[in-house]
Amino acid sequence: AYSNHLRATAAAGRLLGFPTIGVVRGDELAHRPLNPSLARCAADGMRLHFVDRTTYRAKASPEVLEGLLSLFGDVEVIPEGGSNALAAQGCAALGRELRGHTDVAAVACGTGGTLAGLAAGLDGGQRALGIPVLRGGFLGAAVTALQREAFGG
Repeated sequence: AYSNHLRATAAAGRLLGFPTIGVVRGDELAHRPLNPSLARCAADGMRLHFVDRTTYRAKASPEVLEGLLSLFGDVEVIPEGGSNALAAQGCAALGRELRGHTDVAAVACGTGGTLAGLAAGLDGGQRALGIPVLRGGFLGAAVTALQREAFGG
């Protein structure tokens, strides 16, 4: 359970003064010493909630999301990898910042959110290149869906 996204969220919560909850895959970890990544999250004030691997695999299902909302109340759920319409809209600023500075902007991609926004922010003559770090051929469809949700069309 090493997650740069959990660490960034915990740090943002500490710096900006809002509470954070991290849902961590592996309920067997709940009674073990925290690894350095999770220890940093806890030190930054994140409440860690461990779930079994079956529940974690179904994390986007309505049942699991409803369970988390009933457990934690009125929270904003950030999906694994941070990819959603808001993330893509925010990452469009990256593309706008690169206008006129490069022909191709390349990024490593886990869930596609950064690429979706980056590509949307670039000028027509520029291209975005996503290099998937996971297997499965999911990236094109994920980026298209995120762009549709974030920017319409």
